[in-house]
Amino acid sequence: MKPSLFDPRWPKDKWDPQFAHLHAPAYAAARRLLDATFQTMVDVDGNFGRDFATTGFSPRLFELAMFAYLDEFGLVPPAGRRDHHPDFIIGGGRDVAVEVTTSNPTHGSPAVGSKVPADLADLMPSDAMEARRRLVFQFGKVVRAKLQWSNGVGQRYWELPHTRDLPFVVAYGAFHDSAALWLSGNAIAEYLYGQTDRVDYVDGKLILTPEPLIEHHCGDKNPIPSGLFRQPEAQRLAGVLFSNEHTAPKFLRIGLERGYGDDRVLAMRVGFEYDLDPNASTPKGFTYRVGERPATDLETFAEGLHLFINPWCESSLSPELFPELMVHQLLPDGRFLTTYPPGTTLHPVASRTAVIQITD
Repeated sequence: MKPSLFDPRWPKDKWDPQFAHLHAPAYAAARRLLDATFQTMVDVDGNFGRDFATTGFSPRLFELAMFAYLDEFGLVPPAGRRDHHPDFIIGGGRDVAVEVTTSNPTHGSPAVGSKVPADLADLMPSDAMEARRRLVFQFGKVVRAKLQWSNGVGQRYWELPHTRDLPFVVAYGAFHDSAALWLSGNAIAEYLYGQTDRVDYVDGKLILTPEPLIEHHCGDKNPIPSGLFRQPEAQRLAGVLFSNEHTAPKFLRIGLERGYGDDRVLAMRVGFEYDLDPNASTPKGFTYRVGERPATDLETFAEGLHLFINPWCESSLSPELFPELMVHQLLPDGRFLTTYPPGTTLHPVASRTAVIQITD
């Protein structure tokens, strides 16, 4: 058995603030679920625990969350991870190569979660449009870096002996600032496909008209071209997985629902969800106490995951390879098609979780 992720050998003065916060009594359910998940995942380089506790908390937690999703639906081969690159190979005759990446604070900037508890201003972007532009630039930077990566002999992710000719997918989590976790994948979609939708109402009916996007701007940075999926550098990028939900509070909520905590922890989840009314153009709010969802509709690691499929990729990707998540595709006529997973009632856009430890 591997050591616990919360092994006390990591010096406290090196702890990431979010890692330190997980030691609070109220987060016992999250700690138990994180450890149980880690015991199942192969630690290829042996550095996972150290990184998780110190300099790589958010990237390692997101990697663990992606594994939890794959493992939840039996997508990880029995042999587990055998190679350093890419992070995961989905096996069982449904082979897909998946590389996990995150955008992180620039050197010298406060780490996400460095204020515990966080100020409201840290959780909600003060300038939503600027935050969206920053998300696009951060996403573009890290994903293009993955597309340009090669090993010592010049092989790309899709050219390695164990990945040759497999569809290549990048899983992305935005952790460059706390407000990024409040942003949906809409800006990501616009950048990937190079278009947006103009919203009009005609006789009370919603009309979406596709409009092309040429480039994206952010502050004084040089603009970047829109439509990454269309670019030659992305001709082997079959799809992108995106989530703003796969964080420590998700492990806490699922852990509590599975009975890993105790009755003295009160967790309330508040956020926005997709409105499935065909005439709705904005999300609607939701709130519930963790533990009150029906047994047939408990939270999963698929909830909050989005798959964007590249229609121009050389290696086609079937959405059925990734069960029970939201799938976004561009149709030949330029319209977006979003497919919601069956059997679930909550499709979150973004959410926050408030946690209270009740004392005697």
